[in-house]
Amino acid sequence: MPASAANLLVGPGALHRGDFGAAEPADTAVATALSSEVWPDLGATDGGVTVTASKEYFRLRMDQTVESPGRRLTELDVTLATNLAEPTLENWGVALADAASAVTTGGTGSTGYAAMDIGGPDEPGQEPDYSAVIFRGRAPGGKRRLVIVRKALSIEEVESEYKKDDQTFIPVTFGAHWVSPSVKSVHCVDERPSA
Repeated sequence: MPASAANLLVGPGALHRGDFGAAEPADTAVATALSSEVWPDLGATDGGVTVTASKEYFRLRMDQTVESPGRRLTELDVTLATNLAEPTLENWGVALADAASAVTTGGTGSTGYAAMDIGGPDEPGQEPDYSAVIFRGRAPGGKRRLVIVRKALSIEEVESEYKKDDQTFIPVTFGAHWVSPSVKSVHCVDERPSA
């Protein structure tokens, strides 16, 4: 394929979070806006969104050659990471991956509030609350790309710094998890001109 400037990518995207098992958009709807009811936007990000696929292979060996005759995939770890630039309690709850950290609101008159409790599961070893995440960004040719993490969990430390001379962010890394033998954990789709 010859080089084409139309295939170069730059620019931000949007990150959306839904419930695990939420109806994902059809491949044919890649250019259609996502339902904000099912896939709410997590707001502004900083530093871009990074999708990483780490693989580990077992190296086969035999006495008859010094070279490896082959390899077998033993681990696949896909993550989607960003900094949420809007440090709301709702986004903090998303990063903590804690359904118990639901935000409650209330108040009277002109004074209102939002509150959230942070805590672990009721029982050690309890199944976490998985979600689903969609990154909606650019694809080659100025079209749309969706990266859908079908079973996602925020898996890394959440550390937000409050400084007088810097902005506060909520770092989040979503790990993809096995869904079923027939449903892969991550689905990517690019919009293209019809053939």
